[in-house]
This record gives sequence, structure tokens and C-alpha cells, in this order.
Amino acid sequence: MDDGFAKYSPACVIAYGFSNKKQLMKRDLITRLHHSPWRFVMAFAGGGSDLLSDLLTVPGASGTVIEAVVPYSGAAMGDFLGFTPEQFCSEQTARQLAMSAFVRAEKLEPSHETATAGLGVTASLATEHPKRGEHRFYWAVQTVSQTIAGSCLLEKGKRSREEEERFVADVLLEELCHVAEISVFSRTDCSRRVAAAPEKWRLALWGKESAVPLTKGTHLPKFLFSGSFHPMHDGHRKMAEIVREKYSRDVALELPLVNADKPPLDYIDLETRLAGIGGGYEVWLSRLATFRNKSRFFQGVTFIVGADTLRRIAEPRYYGSAENRDSALRELAENRCRFLCFPRKNGHFIETVETLSLPEPLRNLCLSVSPEVFCEDISSTQLREQKMS
Repeated sequence: MDDGFAKYSPACVIAYGFSNKKQLMKRDLITRLHHSPWRFVMAFAGGGSDLLSDLLTVPGASGTVIEAVVPYSGAAMGDFLGFTPEQFCSEQTARQLAMSAFVRAEKLEPSHETATAGLGVTASLATEHPKRGEHRFYWAVQTVSQTIAGSCLLEKGKRSREEEERFVADVLLEELCHVAEISVFSRTDCSRRVAAAPEKWRLALWGKESAVPLTKGTHLPKFLFSGSFHPMHDGHRKMAEIVREKYSRDVALELPLVNADKPPLDYIDLETRLAGIGGGYEVWLSRLATFRNKSRFFQGVTFIVGADTLRRIAEPRYYGSAENRDSALRELAENRCRFLCFPRKNGHFIETVETLSLPEPLRNLCLSVSPEVFCEDISSTQLREQKMS
């Protein structure tokens, strides 16, 4: 076989025809991929599944493919991710698919002899009827050390659906070769970005500790503000400043990397949220999804919450039953944890500790900030929606 085959991008090669030599070039790449230590769980939504056929056609595919899924419908996508994404064809959804696939890969292939990764793909390609929107696709690869995200805009009318599918599959093969450090040329008409995780990020997501401080200090905070901070806004900062003025204590922020209903945050998401937080705060990364679990690690802490969060803490449906809720509240009390509740506007009504219907064990754990001191109506969700509109 010509050793020069590997220097050409498979996406470029196949675009210009299907001679035997070009097929051999592609086959050579896939064979080397099969012999690499990398193994993948793959999730294809809207396109790209021709890659799976390519990989399975070349002997040795069990060395590369752990599992492949095609969550094509909205219901299937929601089932695979655990929630319905804001947009089905987007970079963020591709990253969430890749993270879910990576978690699955780690579960199925815990051996240290292989390197596991998750591939996620979302695409909006040519259909029977002309589309109003752009033809495009997004892909992402998640490993223990990095998040890779790519995107490509396709020229309408240039390719048939079959040709677009072929193009997507070739770009994805190129990406898998990049991950496995098999030399290929990158396409100039596709964008790609990488977020590499520092050691503390990797420890926070996959290490033995449930929570990891990003600062040098290891002391547990007295006041902890837990949130997604997606994004952090002036209301968050004002709440922290009020605590600092009232109690002469700094507020530590906790950014949970896992959610009971969603895939873990990937490194691009984490990079973005930490940049939005900025300096001046002690930040903890954690895998603690519930306040009950948080109380086990951050014993003696006072959690800073809004009234809307406190209302959800009181609802039995988040625990499975009222008995489980009461058990969690007892454990919070045993771990010497409390809540400092800030008022929150709910339409024309202002919710406070005093106005909420709370079980007595929870009310006994609460301190209150009066509406005269703080009453903002800023929502991270609304800010994201404004940015998207």
C-alpha cells in the first residue's frame, strides 16, 4: 500500500471520486483507527450515520465501536439525554450527546487498557422539500481530558441528501482520526474548537472527591451559593455582597457539574461559565446534585438560595415522597446546615420565607433577607432566551 495515502484528508479524497486507490486510502485510515486504543460510543441525530457503516465494513470494527445509537425523533433524543434540548441541531446539543455517549462508554468499557470517548452529531440536511434554514451539522467528541466541538455550513443545492450524508461521515472519520492521533489534513471549510481540562476539572468530574476547590485553600466555606451560573448576573453578585456586608463573610460559589436529569457539564460549558463568574470568588466544582448530598460534604454551611429554590426544596415530588423529603431535612439539620433565603418576585407577588408554605422542619432551618434589602427579578434563563432571540 502507498504510504502516502494517509497524508490526504478522507473528506477531500472521497469528494473527488471513488477509484480503488482512494477507497484504499480510506480503508487504511479506518484500519489504523481500529488498531488504535481508542473506542467510541456514538450518537447520531439527523445525519452522519454513514460513518458507522464505514467503520463496520472494515474488519476489526470491535476495536473502535462500543455502541452506536440514532436518537432521531424528539422523544428518542429526550430519552437519550434525559431532557429535551432547547435546540435539536446545535453545537450545545452535539456536546450534550457526546457527553452522554462518553458516560455510557465509561460504564461499558471501564478497562484502563483502552481510551474511551463519546461522539455526538446533530445535523440538518437536505430533505424532500427545500428547507428555509441552512444545511449544517455539528459534532462533538468528549474524552476524560478534553471537549472537542466542530461545525460546518453546507451550501444549499450543491449536494444531494446522499452526498451531504457522505460528506458528514467523511468529516467525522477525520475527527476520530484526530482523536486517535492518526495524521490527516483538516478541512478548511469546517470550524473546530477544543477545551482541554486542567487537572482540577478532571478531578471534579471523574475523581474520588465529591467537590474540589479551584483556589488553593481547602477550608470549607461558611456561606455557599450553589447554582448553574448560566450566566452569572448582577442579582447573584448583589446577593453575595449583601451576605458579605451583613455577616462579614465571603461567599463561596458551588458549580455542580452533574444534574439529576441532564448529562454532566462538558469542558467548553465549564470554561464559559467560569469566565462569566470572573475573579473575586472562591469557586468549588462538585458532583453534588442535591442539597442533602451537599450537606454531607459542606457540613455546617449556610446555603444561599432564592425563594423559588426554597419552594422547590419543600416539594415532596423532588424526593419521591413526603417521608423522603422529611428524612432529607432531618439530615440537613444533623449536618448543621441552614438556608439564607432571598426574596423572589413571582409575577406581582413577592415570595419570602414568611409567605411560602413550608414544612416546619424546613422553616426552622431558614434565615430570611427582607424585600427592603433585596428584591431583584433577574433570571439566568431569561437572559439566555434574550441572547438567543
